[in-house]
Amino acid sequence: MEELQATDLIANLAELRNNAKYSDLQIKSHGETFKVHRIVVCSQSAVLDRECNGDFSEACNGTIEHTMFDSITMDRMLKFMYSGCYDVDAHEDAPMASVLVAHVHVCAIAEYYDVTRLKDLAAENFKAAARDFEVERFIEVVQAVHQHTPAVDTGIRPLLSALTVEHLDHLLDDNDFVNAISHEENGLHTYLIDLLRAANVRYEQSSRGHNEDRTNAEAYANHLGARHEEAQEYRKTLQKELSLMQQVLARAVELVNGTAACKKCGKCFAAELEKESQLCRSNNRVTSTRFVVRLVGKVMRLLNTAGQ
Repeated sequence: MEELQATDLIANLAELRNNAKYSDLQIKSHGETFKVHRIVVCSQSAVLDRECNGDFSEACNGTIEHTMFDSITMDRMLKFMYSGCYDVDAHEDAPMASVLVAHVHVCAIAEYYDVTRLKDLAAENFKAAARDFEVERFIEVVQAVHQHTPAVDTGIRPLLSALTVEHLDHLLDDNDFVNAISHEENGLHTYLIDLLRAANVRYEQSSRGHNEDRTNAEAYANHLGARHEEAQEYRKTLQKELSLMQQVLARAVELVNGTAACKKCGKCFAAELEKESQLCRSNNRVTSTRFVVRLVGKVMRLLNTAGQ
């Protein structure tokens, strides 16, 4: 029920933006006018709140002039304020760079107007759009980030540096990228510094992962060595038990064959145990010894006579 009410509230708020009847503030940006509601936009932006409630002309005439970002970026920020999201419409064949630059501009306008939740969302959208990486026009993304975001940035700049390091082998084959970062007049020296830091972080992470893998491998090798020693000891024990059993069996056969008659009834045994010369073998190793019962002496002659 609460989720349904929240959904209805967001829908009503989004619809309110399309209705200028109760708007009490307008923002002009590059020839386009956006009629908005102070209670909506000022509650989410400390900058707009100061402009509308301080000793600024905006507080008197109810109009804010914005020139830093284009009207499309302004529209995306306002849509977020009313709905909690924004769209970057791109054709299927649109280059990745244009989509990323759009998210950079949203992140920058959010920084400018101090809309933290929008800045976080723009960084998430930037990261998601960069999954299908393209070298083409990537330098435009770099220039947009370093033109519109602060040097100490925890949003998109770290993502840009990590993305560059990840695809550096391909980027270094792109002449536009290499030429742009090589010229001092382009002002990308901070980008190179960020790039070195990101590369160092990646190297340290890789080294830690390598050390962990080596430690795990050594531990597993030690485990296998211990198990091998246990197996060797168990094998020795089995060999001793087998040798003892063979001795007992040999002694039993010797006693049976050395006894001519039953000690209780006095009757003669009609057979004896004989060890076969042929041994059972498996993979060229002796697995067991076979014994057969042989009829002996008078019993054999009686059986032969009866057979006649």
